[in-house]
Amino acid sequence: MEFNNTKIIKCDNFLSDKQKIFIEEILLGNNFPYFINKNSVSKDGIVFLSHILLRRPESRSNENEVNSVYYESIVEIINSFLNKNKLRADKFLRICLNLTFNNGYKQTEVHKDHDYDHRQILICLNDVDSKSDTIILDGKKKIKLSHKKYRGYCFDNKPHYNIIPLKGIRLMLVATFI
Repeated sequence: MEFNNTKIIKCDNFLSDKQKIFIEEILLGNNFPYFINKNSVSKDGIVFLSHILLRRPESRSNENEVNSVYYESIVEIINSFLNKNKLRADKFLRICLNLTFNNGYKQTEVHKDHDYDHRQILICLNDVDSKSDTIILDGKKKIKLSHKKYRGYCFDNKPHYNIIPLKGIRLMLVATFI
């Protein structure tokens, strides 16, 4: 789909059964480690949980530094999306799992994940209330990316924000790349 100059790839059928089991039993299981973040964007005070698999390049001590034993399994999921859509990632910049929940805020601040050129993949990993979408800003136009379990999106470096769920949790796999 395309809106003005914003090309957005949307894909629903790219995960294997093995990957879906990994998501359900490991990522959404009771023993998966998520860590508290006091700010979702800059210093906004919006608390959420995350599991960082690959830190931002500016936060790494070396080029290939991985931050999680689950890195390879998550990269397999990302590569399934890339392959299905005939995309290529030369280099991953950041990979994380973001878990949001009703924290008293309506939405995150508008932001870009990096101040430099990149592409972004969002993969919805669970069911959540139907209003917990990601909104991309394209000039004055708002593009709604509906949160649907196992759906993936890819878009270029655009300002965006997410609507925080009123109930339940919203688990999103976020990967940025060049």
